[in-house]
Amino acid sequence: MVDLLESRNLSIPDRDQACHYLRYINYYRLSGYGYLLEEDHVDGTRSHRFRQGASFDDLLSLYIFDRRLRLLVMDAIERVEVAVRSVMAYELSHKYGDGHWILNAELFKTSDEFSHKDLIKMIKRETSFTAEEGTDRHKRRESFINHYYANYDDPALPPSWMLVEIMTLGTWSKVYANLKVSKDRKIISRVLDLSPDMLESWLHSLTCLRNLCAHHSPIYGRRMMAYPPQTRAGWPELPRTAFARRVAVLEYLLKKVAPGTQWGRRVKTLIESEPLVKPELLGIQNHDFWECELIG
Repeated sequence: MVDLLESRNLSIPDRDQACHYLRYINYYRLSGYGYLLEEDHVDGTRSHRFRQGASFDDLLSLYIFDRRLRLLVMDAIERVEVAVRSVMAYELSHKYGDGHWILNAELFKTSDEFSHKDLIKMIKRETSFTAEEGTDRHKRRESFINHYYANYDDPALPPSWMLVEIMTLGTWSKVYANLKVSKDRKIISRVLDLSPDMLESWLHSLTCLRNLCAHHSPIYGRRMMAYPPQTRAGWPELPRTAFARRVAVLEYLLKKVAPGTQWGRRVKTLIESEPLVKPELLGIQNHDFWECELIG
């Protein structure tokens, strides 16, 4: 592997160090950042040749930068996820006077992508509904879920304020998207000063971003899918596939749930700390992005 990289014009002063990292990181994961250091492509095809002066340390620096960026994203998404789940459970429990509102099929739409029956199956699976006492599944169950099943039979499944600690952001995103009553969606989105459609789209986009990070997929240089709409006043125009648009979404939501947050500034500091990083590959075309109402 080291020979292959050297044959492609990558400088490797310390072969032992390179072997160490390739053993524990994996060649294909690390070399995936190599195209960012390659010579200009010809006729739309990759040259597979590193530009003059590119080194193994450069490759490693981009890998470490991307890992640190993912950790920042996961930190932000965790806070947003906890907040959104809590808002949904509280607002709809308050409206219906019932913490078990999520068990009511009448509150949900049915489509090719969603059915309340499937939601109930998922809740049963995630809470190990059929686990028998003493089994491994029972032991792995959260203590508050064990307490509910040990002491309550009606309703058979736990209330929403327990389920918020069990169900993923992706599931809550689908729950929100498939609420039948438009006022239910508005009650939740109003807390975050967003339209229902905007919140639905943002939750879907952040779920996709979270999944990328959770599977350790590269962020730097990636064209993002699941495009979040951008209609907030004071925002710079951002490419819909760009990571920068997700930064804007996360910073907006964080300012709602954690006023005084410096998360956006932390992202800026990280990007500017690595000379090899090209901000345009993250969708940041100029410094105006960091000075706008959103981040500033």
